[in-house]
Amino acid sequence: MNKISALATSALLLVPLFTAGSSKATENPPKAPDAPANAPAYDPNIPAPKPGDLTWAEAATLGQSSETFTEETPKNKTSKEAVSPASVSPITGTSGQRCTIDTGNVYKRTSGSIYPYGTVGGHPKTTCNVFMISISQTTTLYKTVWWGLQRVAGPFNSFNQGQASLTQTSPQVVCADLRETTFRMFVRSTGTFPTRALGSASAWEEGVNLRCGTN
Repeated sequence: MNKISALATSALLLVPLFTAGSSKATENPPKAPDAPANAPAYDPNIPAPKPGDLTWAEAATLGQSSETFTEETPKNKTSKEAVSPASVSPITGTSGQRCTIDTGNVYKRTSGSIYPYGTVGGHPKTTCNVFMISISQTTTLYKTVWWGLQRVAGPFNSFNQGQASLTQTSPQVVCADLRETTFRMFVRSTGTFPTRALGSASAWEEGVNLRCGTN
């Protein structure tokens, strides 16, 4: 089964879970396909997945690739994209040239004290051992719900040129209250090496439980 078919099947399997009668759902709480053992319990107040959200099946697909890729030729070749479930993921070029994504942690940010319940976010960073022609980084914040990962903020996009690192300070979400929430952060980085070859990798911040409710 190809990826598109698999994701379509996953979405179809979720449909009955949102359309079942309320009394039946109360007696037999539904469980999302491919949900891990520690997934949150069914919550009828959580809306169905929207564009930008990830079901458990889609999230698992993101974590199945190798974390390392190597450029195929010195010039004008786009290397294989890789996604790592770990918080650190390397990008490798010729002659040992490489970049590494470090998601860091999701945490309650000091700068968020201007809001009644604060903010949650992170400072993900891509670090290279060579000055790159360019680096771009995209970060998205999610929270875990019973059917998967619900996007709460992002994507946040940053770009620079002629640098050996890129740090984002913008990824954050404003807390609506102090409910316990498990957050995850997904970071994708792409760089152009001095040879003009492209490299790309992605990494997950594995999840942290914080007192920050989102709507």
